[in-house]
Amino acid sequence: PYTWTLIGSLPDGLSLDSASGEISGTPTVEGSEAFTVRVEDSLGAMAEVSLSLAVIIARSAMLEDFMEIPLSSPSLPLTRINVLREAPDGSGRLFVNDLRGPFYIIDGGSINTYMDLSLNFADFKPTPGLASGFVSFAFHPEFAINGLIYTVHTEYVGATPPNLGPAFTTAIAQHSVVTEWTASDPASNTFSGSTRELIRIASPHQFHNLGEVAFNPNANPGDEDYGLLYIGAGDFGSIEISQPEQLQRLDTPFGTMLRIDPLGGPFMRGGILYDYGIPPSNPFANDLDPNVLGEIYAYGFRNGHRIAWDTGGTGAALVSDIGQGNYEEVNRLIAGANYGWAEREGTFAIDVDVDPESVLPLPFDDATFGFTYPVAQYDHSAGQAIAGGFVYRGPVSSLEGKFVFGDIVTGRIFYADVDEMLAADDGDPTTIANVHELTLIHEGQQKTLLNIVRAVVNNSELNRVDLRFGMDLHGQIYVTTKQDGYIRKLTPIPSER
Repeated sequence: PYTWTLIGSLPDGLSLDSASGEISGTPTVEGSEAFTVRVEDSLGAMAEVSLSLAVIIARSAMLEDFMEIPLSSPSLPLTRINVLREAPDGSGRLFVNDLRGPFYIIDGGSINTYMDLSLNFADFKPTPGLASGFVSFAFHPEFAINGLIYTVHTEYVGATPPNLGPAFTTAIAQHSVVTEWTASDPASNTFSGSTRELIRIASPHQFHNLGEVAFNPNANPGDEDYGLLYIGAGDFGSIEISQPEQLQRLDTPFGTMLRIDPLGGPFMRGGILYDYGIPPSNPFANDLDPNVLGEIYAYGFRNGHRIAWDTGGTGAALVSDIGQGNYEEVNRLIAGANYGWAEREGTFAIDVDVDPESVLPLPFDDATFGFTYPVAQYDHSAGQAIAGGFVYRGPVSSLEGKFVFGDIVTGRIFYADVDEMLAADDGDPTTIANVHELTLIHEGQQKTLLNIVRAVVNNSELNRVDLRFGMDLHGQIYVTTKQDGYIRKLTPIPSER
């Protein structure tokens, strides 16, 4: 038998059993604590051991059914919900898109069709999945006055020529298009007005085309970033067509985060008229190489399909990047930064010419490459494709200041502390924030999102949920699942209300 004696103190709420050496109790504060234990055996021999205890308080939230979206298919997935946003006009109206074309408005508990992109574009291309169809939308910050909405969709190759594309000659599979819509009456629940095409990118593959359009919600009139449109461009299938070198270039939009002034311009480049402006503060806007795209804000992404700004405190922009075979990552968006794809995946090296599904240790001279590394990541033992989320500033107090995100396939919802994430942006790839899983309570019982969706579609063998997140202007996070077509809300558990 041994006697265990604590030298120092444990975190509040925990105690050491002198007979067994077990630490037990319910911690009240999260953090790390160093302490020493003196161990004495029955013969009086003693030893002192220095230990460090990391305390992580498990977090949970209620998941409440909010609304079922009209089905756009009789077979799974029943819908293809992709983005949910609130109109920035004080009306409280929520908008949500279905990749198959419908654009819905939720107003006062009812849902109606605002417009349908599949009816607006003769070459609209909703297949084969992989973010084809009506991909994303964003409201101009002055939408209430100017009625401007920006959308991304895909089209079959038709008569309209692209203004951007690959930096080499290749067959084109589809076009990815950014459109500006001007609503005649911004307060109306049915769209009428005009359209203007801004960007049309020729894609050599159906994988990972344009995936996001968004405005910085923290920018105010007069700020440099106000009214500038961020556009997330995937790698456009560059690996699948054996062109990984496309992703470390600045003369193609592939694998980039673009930033444009949609109300600026026009300008000429290579004999093509571009009906938007390039912000002069963009990192490559004044590059002396005429082939460099001034629209590029950052590059080296595989599929940076979501960008979210912290609307309380830090103001940081976080980009969720879907990985290839091993790691899903969250990156802090920095102007001019190179995030490494297709030479890095997560905090590891990759040789796509040998095996794009395997990662390697970083080389000894890694710092000379100048890559920027994730501030949070998880591997494919935890999920398969990251669903970008938001820094939480809503009513679930235990999630305050946490970046809430999840996995598209498994439906697991994760969180990481935003301050810890920003501290990980220190130039050292080994510094990374901890990722934790959120416990969900649905209809009074602890459940996984996968099991919730399985019950709705009556399919116990279902192996994916197609998870996405939305957030309103009050910080309420919504959870959407394509397989069953539901929107749900994260709300406080009763003890937090």
